[in-house]
Amino acid sequence: MLHFISVSFFVALSLSLLCCARDPFPFSPSSPSLPISGKCFPSLFGFGDSKTDTGNRQAFFPFESRSEGPPYGRTFFGGPSDRFCNGRLVIDFQAQAYGLPLLSPYARGLGSDFRHGVNFAVSGSGCIPNVADSVFYLTRQLNQFKKLKALYIDNYATDKSYLSPSEYIGGGLYVISTGENDYRAGINSMGLSSEEVKEQLVPKVVEITYSTVKELYKEGARKFQVVGIAADGCISMMLTRVPHEEPKDLDALGCLTSVNDYVQYHNELLFAAVKSLRAELPDAHVAYGDYFGSNVGILVNASNYGFEETRKACCGVGGNYNYNPVVQCGQTGEVEGNNVTAYSCEDPSKYINWDGIHLTEHFYELIALDFLHGRFVDQPSMLPSSCVLNFSSFNTYPKFGKSFPALKPF
Repeated sequence: MLHFISVSFFVALSLSLLCCARDPFPFSPSSPSLPISGKCFPSLFGFGDSKTDTGNRQAFFPFESRSEGPPYGRTFFGGPSDRFCNGRLVIDFQAQAYGLPLLSPYARGLGSDFRHGVNFAVSGSGCIPNVADSVFYLTRQLNQFKKLKALYIDNYATDKSYLSPSEYIGGGLYVISTGENDYRAGINSMGLSSEEVKEQLVPKVVEITYSTVKELYKEGARKFQVVGIAADGCISMMLTRVPHEEPKDLDALGCLTSVNDYVQYHNELLFAAVKSLRAELPDAHVAYGDYFGSNVGILVNASNYGFEETRKACCGVGGNYNYNPVVQCGQTGEVEGNNVTAYSCEDPSKYINWDGIHLTEHFYELIALDFLHGRFVDQPSMLPSSCVLNFSSFNTYPKFGKSFPALKPF
């Protein structure tokens, strides 16, 4: 059991392409050496925001995303990889551990390999329409999945070399990780208090997530990982933008108590929704990933994992937390009459915060290792006995292997 711890043209063009594009369908293998069917999951599908987005934001809004330029991607990819990170995300580590290729973004279309799954997550998106800053909110991502499913079935009818639709859809793992952007918008744009976020936004976000799982189930999905929200009160951007003048405004870890209060409320409601889904969908496996618990565990033991900065951003400029919304990571601009550039730190692995909004590859790897080993996860194992998790591409596992015993995976 888990314990909770204390726009424009491109938009119209993208939507029209998604509605009308059919052929050729991008299921050609990008890496022939990879098996068509993994021993853990045959396919992987991602839904959510920048924690999961592997390139949809850039594809939908080209030349507008900071993730297209340096220093993004510097650690693992050697350059920009359209991820808001210095390297890999949690879902990248999951794919590698399951023996699958990194997920192609849905919006990339032609030239992508969708045979092992698809990523629908879009940076900046949320659950509630017209609240977060992306038009590709969770329900729209669900609709994109439905279109992809129809195209896959059509494609399979003429080429049986692909996985059967029942294996591709029914055997895949569906990762849903979203919600932060709704609440950040509530605080930073709508001017809501923490209590107002809890009252006005949290129930809606949880209800939409719950409904999305049920809709995916109707489409044939059976294996889900529904992920809670991280400790957003420890993010450089929130620490910069939310006033905290009184000692009670920060907890023992130096994080915003008001923000983490609504985060934990969200997670409690989401976990309750997951338990309801299990009762309503008896042949489904619905795992709950306690991101907050894993996050706090990393903060408490930060030095053991090589972190030297837990709240300052690696890539940024100015202020107590090395974050400025006017000049963000990789940008040059004027601050208080001075021309400044937001550079990256020398070693991102020593930081939890990457650019003040998103986190570093090292942090995401630790979250992935927790989830892959069943820590901070509530649900009996859904992995087949033939599954052997592959950590050969991980950086942290060889170093902290004894700290990550081979526990029961989710």
